Amino acid sequence: MRVSKVLITCVLLLLTTGCGSSPVADDLGQREANQIVAVLRDNGIDATTEKGRGSKARYTVSVASSKFGEAVSLLSKLGLPGEKKASFAELMAPSGILPSSQGVEDLRLDRAIASEVEDLLEGHNGVSSANVVVRSHSINSGAESSVSIVILKKKGGALVESDIRQVVGRAVPGVKAENILIAFSEAPSAAVGPTGSGSLVPFLIYWKVPESEYTRLAFLFVALLSLVATLAGVSGYIWGQFSVTRSGDIVSSEVGMAKNRRSEEEEVEEDV
Repeated sequence: MRVSKVLITCVLLLLTTGCGSSPVADDLGQREANQIVAVLRDNGIDATTEKGRGSKARYTVSVASSKFGEAVSLLSKLGLPGEKKASFAELMAPSGILPSSQGVEDLRLDRAIASEVEDLLEGHNGVSSANVVVRSHSINSGAESSVSIVILKKKGGALVESDIRQVVGRAVPGVKAENILIAFSEAPSAAVGPTGSGSLVPFLIYWKVPESEYTRLAFLFVALLSLVATLAGVSGYIWGQFSVTRSGDIVSSEVGMAKNRRSEEEEVEEDV
């Protein structure tokens, strides 16, 4: 029983030492959360997502506590998560009891359309982020609609400008191809330094081991403890059996000696 308690204590100690997670980004949409997880994993940092409760719940991305600083540094360098953007529905929702002026409503409508275009572009595998400005309703009479786009490409991402113009032309009715201005820039390299097995995590309080070796060493340690406990139990059982047998032999010997002495005494008495 005592050995079992020691084993359980050691297992709990191993499971809690060096473990634990810390959130590095929250209040995220599903796509943005998946993007951050992908970036972190590409750089050797394991990350998980967790969705809050409710139909409109947002996502939180967490990493191991030992990787928190490295993850935050990486996301900061890449500008992730980006500035939160209002959805089309949020932009078009009434902002008060009194109606807004026609000029304000036109600006809101253009911004809502731009938000939809951004969502379309950011759904492309080669696009890291997109900022769009639409001028379709909030323009002077007689002026032509226009769209300005700045796209941050993923490193090595392949984008065809004509395809982007086609997508924008369908999302913003009435805009001419020559009035769509597109500018590209490339996202910086995600690598910020050595990652992977170089990080050390606490092991058995006093020692530190590479994070990639932690699980293997923990199982080996528990297996070693189990082997020692088993050997101790077997040794104790054998010693107990030996002790019982030895005690029985000693008692039998003493009984035999007592009988012999008794017989000798009786013979002496008869001779007398």
